[in-house]
Amino acid sequence: MVSVKESFDTTTDQGRIMKEMLSSLASLERAIYKEKQQEGIEKAKAAGKYKGRVRITVPNFHGYYDMYINKKITKTAIAKELNISRPTVDRLMKEYKE
Repeated sequence: MVSVKESFDTTTDQGRIMKEMLSSLASLERAIYKEKQQEGIEKAKAAGKYKGRVRITVPNFHGYYDMYINKKITKTAIAKELNISRPTVDRLMKEYKE
């Protein structure tokens, strides 16, 4: 394989070493970026500015749960009716059972 952009051939020993070095540098750059991002999130949380996503709650979910248990409605139908995703319905049912 020949890299046109960096102009080195990965079929040679020198090319393979160059590819590994560039890969290592890219990994290091990504790790530094993630570390800085995490520091920023921690600072925002400490300042009370980062609260995360608002959890979806459904008032009267017990009615939907009872209909599902009695096989009158499917989880997909509940999701469509409430305009939420199917995994959210699963989470709500799990929380309701607990």
